[in-house]
Amino acid sequence: MGRRTLAVIVALIVAVAIFLTAQMVGTLFPAASPKNYDYMSIQERSAYFGSMPIGAYLSVIFGYLLGSIAAGWIVAKVSQDRHTLTLPLIVGVILTIGGLLYFFVLAPGQPIWMVVVSMLMFLPLTLLGQKFSRRR
Repeated sequence: MGRRTLAVIVALIVAVAIFLTAQMVGTLFPAASPKNYDYMSIQERSAYFGSMPIGAYLSVIFGYLLGSIAAGWIVAKVSQDRHTLTLPLIVGVILTIGGLLYFFVLAPGQPIWMVVVSMLMFLPLTLLGQKFSRRR
């Protein structure tokens, strides 16, 4: 039981580290960062996110892709349980819940296509990462 819990925690830490790195890369695309972002209204945030170039969003989605696959791979390798889908599903659900909190609580106003694509990719990609862990 301890090894499985550790596997889930390590997988989530690595996934979030990859997500944050991708978001830092995504901030390199806009010409200017917003002033007083914390005090912006929902309409001002929507206008700001709408003015961002597509490359910023694609780099974040690519980070979500890499982080989700890495999380599925790590949870399977660390737990040494590569044939059941339980742990990758747990990690995928936690990442999806975290994504929902991010998009609707921490950073509302993101384009709807970004939210939909991101929410649909966490679960299948953690399962794909688990599948990659079975290869030698």
